[in-house]
Amino acid sequence: MEEKYGGDVLAGPGGGGGLGPVDVPSARTAFFMVLFQKPFSSGKTITKHQWIKIFKHAVAGCIISLLWFFG
Repeated sequence: MEEKYGGDVLAGPGGGGGLGPVDVPSARTAFFMVLFQKPFSSGKTITKHQWIKIFKHAVAGCIISLLWFFG
């Protein structure tokens, strides 16, 4: 019982540490999903003010991610 719940939880059953490799979907699956998306040419166009807000949001998100990684 102690062995099952004690120690390093993330080490796994062998106790070697780490969670192991993560499966990544293939690029072909991602390309296939593009066919189901709404075309970029339809709908309202994005104004210059909206592009600026999108850019600021992207930069802020990158900074927050970097702070999480290296902070």
